[in-house]
Amino acid sequence: MTNKTLLLTYTALILLIVILPVNSITDSPMNDTYIIHIRLDYLGHILLFLPCLFLIRLAWPMPFFPLILSGLLFATATEGLQYLLPYRTFNSNDLLANLTGVLLGILLLIPAVFKWLNRRIKKPQLKGKIIPGENEN
Repeated sequence: MTNKTLLLTYTALILLIVILPVNSITDSPMNDTYIIHIRLDYLGHILLFLPCLFLIRLAWPMPFFPLILSGLLFATATEGLQYLLPYRTFNSNDLLANLTGVLLGILLLIPAVFKWLNRRIKKPQLKGKIIPGENEN
């Protein structure tokens, strides 16, 4: 499976969860279950958006800040789409959980960021190489 196919599958899964009326029951057990004082529903949102930046980065390598912006926009758009659907509801806490998942997903990118920083910081070794314009007699 290619990286773009993986991202497309992930996106399709999230859109299906957003579009389908899967949480129409108001007395859902997810709404009454808490793990470390976090409602299970919100924890699900966080976990769902955790790999977002990592998968976008795999499919389309891009600078760090546009990457974060695209992840935040995707998380916001998915919750905004629920506002437009009559059988779904917009919930600001869900939006906050989506954005938290995206931002925590930065932790998955830390190795890539350090690799990028190392490439920027390291200067090329010039020992034994002739640089045009220098050392000319």
